[in-house]
Amino acid sequence: MRRKGVISGFFDTGLNSLPIVGAAKNVFEVARGRDLFPDRPVGGTSIPSAVRGREDSVGRPEVSAR
Repeated sequence: MRRKGVISGFFDTGLNSLPIVGAAKNVFEVARGRDLFPDRPVGGTSIPSAVRGREDSVGRPEVSAR
């Protein structure tokens, strides 16, 4: 829900929680090649350009120890 927003995340998670409907949604997304509910745009972040684009599994930017 963090990446998709509250409304889109609610519907995406809700559909995925239903066994038959979630499976059909996932098959449709694979065949289509993109998400049914796309991620929201990230614009205006304060992430340094050296770190931008690298994220951990939760969606937070990875920070390397120097």
